[in-house]
Amino acid sequence: MGVLPHWIVGVCGLCALVASLISFEGIRRQLVNYRKPYQQRLVVRIQLMIPLFAVSCYISLRSFRLSLIIEPVREIYEAFVIYTFFSLLTHLLGGERNIVILTSGRPPVSHPPPFNKVLPPVDISDPFSLLAIKRGILQYVWLKPIICLMFALVEITGLNDIAGINVYFVINLIYNISVSVSLYDLALFWKCMYSDLKPFNPWGKFLCVKLIIFASYWQGILLAVLNWVGVLPNNSTGDGYDDGNTLGFAIQNALLCVELIGFAIGHWHSFSWTEYRAEALPGCGRLPFITALKDVFGLGDLLYDFKSTFQGDEYDYRRFDSVEALIAHPTSKSRMARFNEGLRFTDSGRQKYWLPNASTAANNETDEHQDDPSLLEGVKRDRPFGDKNYPVIYDTQEHQNSPQLQRLRREAMARQQRGLA
Repeated sequence: MGVLPHWIVGVCGLCALVASLISFEGIRRQLVNYRKPYQQRLVVRIQLMIPLFAVSCYISLRSFRLSLIIEPVREIYEAFVIYTFFSLLTHLLGGERNIVILTSGRPPVSHPPPFNKVLPPVDISDPFSLLAIKRGILQYVWLKPIICLMFALVEITGLNDIAGINVYFVINLIYNISVSVSLYDLALFWKCMYSDLKPFNPWGKFLCVKLIIFASYWQGILLAVLNWVGVLPNNSTGDGYDDGNTLGFAIQNALLCVELIGFAIGHWHSFSWTEYRAEALPGCGRLPFITALKDVFGLGDLLYDFKSTFQGDEYDYRRFDSVEALIAHPTSKSRMARFNEGLRFTDSGRQKYWLPNASTAANNETDEHQDDPSLLEGVKRDRPFGDKNYPVIYDTQEHQNSPQLQRLRREAMARQQRGLA
C-alpha cells in the first residue's frame, strides 16, 4: 500500500473514476457521430489521455512496483498527444499544403524574446520551415520511448555513475531539452497561425492539452524541490517506497486524480461532438461505431506521417505551390529559393510556371496514369457498393437539416408572421 491515508486514496480513486466516465461518454458520442474521420480520430486520441492518466495515477497510489510499468506508458502517450494536437490544428486549417498556400505573401514571424535576438524570423509559407517545426514537435515522440528505456536500464543495472558522469542527470537533461523544444515549436506554430485558428475557438483546446501536461510536469518539479530542501519527510512502506521522493510522488498522483475531473469537463466542452452531429453536417454520412473505433486505433496514418516527416522527401516548393498562391514576402529567404528551384513568372508577373526537371517528368507520367478514367470504372465495377472496410451510414432524416430546407422554413415562418401582422 502507498504512503497516503486510505481515505485519501479512496477519494482519488473516485475522482479518477468520475473523470474517466466523463471522458468515455465524450468519446462514445464522438464515435456515434463519426462524420469527419481525419479530425475525429485525432480528437478521440487526445480525449483518451484522461482515462489513461486516471488509471496511471490511481495505480501509482496503490502500488509503486506497478507504477514503474504504467508510468512510462503514460509519459509516452503524453508526448504523442502533443503531436496529435499539432496534427489536429493542421487538419482544421486544411492540411499542410493549404497552410503554405494560405500564408504565402505574409511577412515572416519573429521568435519570442530572447530567441528573436539569435534566431531568424520564421516563414511558415516555406515548406521547409513547416517541416522543421513539425520535426521539432515530433522528435519528442521519437525520443520519449528511448528515454524511458534508458531510465529503466539505469534502474535495473544501477549504473548511475560512469567515469564520474551522473547518467541519471544526463538523461534528465536530454528529456528536458526534448520536451522544451517540442512545446516551443508547438507555441511557435500557434503564433504563426493564430489569426487563422481563431474561427475554430482554439484556446480551449490549447489549454486542455497544455494544462494537463504542465500540471503533470511542474507539480513534479515543485514536489521534487520540496523534497530536496527537506520539507517532505522520508517514508518506507515495504512496497518499493524507500526514500524522500515517495511522498512527493504520491502527492503528485493524488493531485492529478482530483484535477482530472476539471480536465475531463474541459475536454467535454473544447472537443465537443456537437459540431459533428447530423444537424451540423446534414450532407455527410457517418461510419458505424465499430468501424470508427477501429479507425481511431489504426496505425496507418501515424506510420505514414512519421515516415514522411523523418525522410522529408515530400516537402519541396513544387509540391506546395498552386496557381492562387502569392509570391513569398520580400523579406522571406524562400523567395530566392523558389527561383533557384525553377519558379518563373510571365505576363508581367500575373502568371507563373515551373521549369521542368527529372522529378516533375516522373510525376507527370504518374499523374497521366492516375487520370485514366478506366481505372475509376474498374473500381466501380469491383466495388459497386463502396469499400466494405469503410461502410457508410446515411441518416434518412438528414435532409430535414439541409440548408435548403432550413431556408424554406425561415421563409415560411416569415410569411406566417407577416400574415398575422
